[in-house]
Amino acid sequence: MRKLLKYKNKEKIQYKKHISILSKIQKEYVVKHFEEGISMTDIANEKGVSRQAVSISIKGAVEKIRNALTKDRIEK
Repeated sequence: MRKLLKYKNKEKIQYKKHISILSKIQKEYVVKHFEEGISMTDIANEKGVSRQAVSISIKGAVEKIRNALTKDRIEK
């Protein structure tokens, strides 16, 4: 999943554009994990949820962003 943020500058800007489609929790987890480098375990401990719950939320967020990026590419 870390590959999501290893795009070139243009693609990273598109990622930032699409982060707004995420739920508040997904956005928080994605930013903490990918941008701040905090582990899913540490996020889970901080939020009082399971690591699995954080993982599922991040996985769903990544899928939403990928779908939005794919849709953008198809429309162009």
